[in-house]
Amino acid sequence: MLKQFPKIDIIIGGHSHTVLEEPIITSDGTIIVQTGDSLRYLGVLELEYSRDNRELKIRNYDTGTPFLIKIDDEIPIDPEVDAVIKEYIKKVNAMVYNKTGRYILDTVASSDFALTTRTLQESNIGDFITDAMRLVVEEKTGEKVDFAVFANGEIRGNITPGTMEYSKGKISLYDLLLPVSLGVGEDGSPGYSLVSFCITGEEVYRVLEITILLHQLYGDDFFVQFSGLRYYYNPQNAFIKIPFVDKKIPSAMLPNLVVLLRLSAIKALENKL
Repeated sequence: MLKQFPKIDIIIGGHSHTVLEEPIITSDGTIIVQTGDSLRYLGVLELEYSRDNRELKIRNYDTGTPFLIKIDDEIPIDPEVDAVIKEYIKKVNAMVYNKTGRYILDTVASSDFALTTRTLQESNIGDFITDAMRLVVEEKTGEKVDFAVFANGEIRGNITPGTMEYSKGKISLYDLLLPVSLGVGEDGSPGYSLVSFCITGEEVYRVLEITILLHQLYGDDFFVQFSGLRYYYNPQNAFIKIPFVDKKIPSAMLPNLVVLLRLSAIKALENKL
């Protein structure tokens, strides 16, 4: 972004969950800060601007003010903020109860271990989510569901049972909803809409080939979790190298490779001529 807009003075980053203990200062003097995720820290950036030389200076180094202040239960509750939060909890509870017959913090399950994501690997939370998808769709439709698919990028967190004496091992409805919080139906209901369509065995095979390529090309968000399906592959065979093409070609493109080779050969011949 700075290459496109080099005159930006400050960038406050987000979404990547990166915690910067101190600002990154580029060679051009741009200040980059970020506080992580999940309200773990409050970021404090004190600045001083000189009208004479039009320079921006960070004052934290002089005042000793930390760039990150940890947010925990040692911070006193603000009555006004607390009142606003309680009002929103009331609204959320009303909506959730209307959909499920439960309140957001009701205990709905128990476990003596956490369900967690794993980078570029099958995970117990991925298995749990996809198993639940198959079970619920079978209940709703009365038809057998062969397998379910869910990508790591759609899993927004872990399911961690309570650790305090009053909550030990308990999992609330909120804990279950948080990791799968994306999507909205056409009727405004939370979650992705349920649709049905036909797909052949050959198409399933091709989709599996593409899933192998996706996480290698684009990272962990595209790693796919499955329920009801198991397959084996050699990651070394996911790409093929053509000597006169300047990049590796996904093996899933093999059906169209003849056309690609012809075009590449023509291009090579034109270059020689």
